[in-house]
Amino acid sequence: MHVFQHAILTHGGAGSDPQDSDGPQSAAKVGMDSMGNGKSALNAVIQAVRYLEDDPRFNAGTGSQLRADGRAIQLDASCMMSNGKFGAVALSSGELKKAAIGRVGDVPLPGCGLFCGPVGAVACTGDGEFIALKNLAKEVYGWIERDMSPRAAAKREPAHVIGDGRSSIKNLIQKTNTDPVRGFGHEKVLTRIEIDDMTERLVWQKGLSPDSGCT
Repeated sequence: MHVFQHAILTHGGAGSDPQDSDGPQSAAKVGMDSMGNGKSALNAVIQAVRYLEDDPRFNAGTGSQLRADGRAIQLDASCMMSNGKFGAVALSSGELKKAAIGRVGDVPLPGCGLFCGPVGAVACTGDGEFIALKNLAKEVYGWIERDMSPRAAAKREPAHVIGDGRSSIKNLIQKTNTDPVRGFGHEKVLTRIEIDDMTERLVWQKGLSPDSGCT
């Protein structure tokens, strides 16, 4: 018999101090306790977020950063359910210190800061402009929907390269990795493309190998 296990993932936000990890951990516990008392997953998420907003150590609610004028506090928030229902409010992103008044970040834009569906949920943090431009959460969800593991999806984008009619796939990947926005782990916006088992499987599915030419 399949037993469904509940889980809540919490994050202190861009720029939060890792030493304050007790805050997100406590927020997650509040949410889990809510579900343990028979409340819905939506209610549990709301309670967890509310807990973090009441903690002045984090850039949300009582701990919000001031905008560029040094006075205004403008934030955004959103919530999405696996049935596709999405709700958001937006004035300005709380992601950056001294952000311009009226700036709207990735969070309230559907498919950018977060996205979820029957196979899972994705939430993004980091460079809001890049996340919005890439419609990143929905894109990553698509990878998971196509059987990429959540761990792999969180680490990287699929090994997509554009052929030049001369170079091998391996050489094209090496060239792609010279892009300054790519790095190891989470040090850059994008992770370097590695020729690992997943990459080779994707290549072989197309009847190619890493040494094949690509047009």
